[in-house]
This record gives sequence, structure tokens and C-alpha cells, in this order.
Amino acid sequence: MTGGVGLVRPDVSTADAARIALDCYGITASAQELGSNQDRNFLLTAEDGAKSVLRIDNAVFGDAARDAQHAALDAY
Repeated sequence: MTGGVGLVRPDVSTADAARIALDCYGITASAQELGSNQDRNFLLTAEDGAKSVLRIDNAVFGDAARDAQHAALDAY
């Protein structure tokens, strides 16, 4: 990117995501990054095949921005 610094996504690896899933939610899962422009999103696949998404928000965006994204998802 020329002329400035781009938005830096949170520094979270797939191994970090799997550890967060276990430590915070008690889910033993593999993690696969889904991609995002500003956050980190991971597809978690548990040992029993259940799937869920772990989202690591970017700290530069406040609660209002996150709440608006969730409202848009609910409306969708």
C-alpha cells in the first residue's frame, strides 16, 4: 500500500484460535482461517464434526461498529 499504513488485523494464528476455543469455550477443535479485511475469523471443527465460527475483533473498532455488524447479520 502506498502512502500509509494499512489496517493490521489481530495477530492470531490457527493454533491460537484452537487454544482460545478450548480455553474459553471448552471446545477441542481444529481451526481454519476464513479471511477478513479487518478481523480474524476461524472455522472451528470439533472432534465430533460440529462446526462453529470464532471471530477475533480488531481492537481499532469500538463496540458500536461490532454491534452494527451483528445487527446486519441478524437482519440477513
